[in-house]
Amino acid sequence: MTDLLPDGKHADGSSPGIDPDLLDRADMSGVCAGDDAAMARLVERHGPGLLRYLQRMLAHESDAADLAQETFVRLHRECRRYDSRRRLRTWLFTIAGNLARNQLRWRARHAADSLDEEEPGEPALIQSLPSNVPAPVDAILDTERKAAVRDAIDSLPEAMRAALLLVDMEDCSMAEASSILGIPARTVESRLFHGRRRLRDRLRGALGGTSSSCTA
Repeated sequence: MTDLLPDGKHADGSSPGIDPDLLDRADMSGVCAGDDAAMARLVERHGPGLLRYLQRMLAHESDAADLAQETFVRLHRECRRYDSRRRLRTWLFTIAGNLARNQLRWRARHAADSLDEEEPGEPALIQSLPSNVPAPVDAILDTERKAAVRDAIDSLPEAMRAALLLVDMEDCSMAEASSILGIPARTVESRLFHGRRRLRDRLRGALGGTSSSCTA
């Protein structure tokens, strides 16, 4: 359960007892009507999770921030295409996942280019968000183990990494992950199974055989 803040709201900005999907639908109507405050609420509610997912998919904070911003730019530009019968989070993560895959393919084609060369640009739409929002798995890991987990996740093939991040770290259901990734649920299950196994094996070696299950 999400912790309550002093003002009685959840950390994502919602109030107890209010369906977040209803809030999303209301704010999307506001975005389509030109309400900047509605857009800001969506960024506050979904920005941290998107940024975290992209950071772990890309292993590069600047690229992740750029693509998180681009995700919200596309949401704003294509808001009238939003199907209110579908969860907004699913649509956002689908956009972000497609952008991440395109970026990884670009990297593969430009392997000689340094990922460390960053140029100044416009202020990011989500620059006020923390750069490394803790996921559930992080709460029980000390600094050394967090680093080992991040390295192990980075080592996974892209397809396995995406399934594991969505289900184990972003709490997506198997059906939601299937929709985001555009693959059958059984394929998600298979990638999750093999990804978890590889992760356990990698962590067993990195942590001296003391790793526990890595499904958060």
